[in-house]
Amino acid sequence: MDRRIEEIEEALNHPDFLVRQKNGLLLNQHQIRVLEENDIAWQQFSNMHSLLFYLEEILLEEKNDSLEKLSQELEEYAYYHESRK
Repeated sequence: MDRRIEEIEEALNHPDFLVRQKNGLLLNQHQIRVLEENDIAWQQFSNMHSLLFYLEEILLEEKNDSLEKLSQELEEYAYYHESRK
């Protein structure tokens, strides 16, 4: 039983584990780190689409591989999990 609890705790602390943040966005630790490294106040966005729009505005102005990759990840997530099918 203790091993199972350890496995669950390990999974919850994995950097790829999505967590619903206080503002409602589902982000993992890695995504938050990329946003913060680029001085993006992600907490101000109330939905994924407004964050994606902001990222696209930045990417139109400058080349940033880490933000480009993050934007693609978030777009895929939004498409598959937030779009009505």
